[in-house]
Amino acid sequence: MYLIAIARLVNEFPLPPETEAAPVLEP
Repeated sequence: MYLIAIARLVNEFPLPPETEAAPVLEP
């Protein structure tokens, strides 16, 4: 589920690879 949400965010707002594991996305 989260993978889909993250994929949408990446598609809408492409971010550098350094933000792939953004702690903000963590519960």
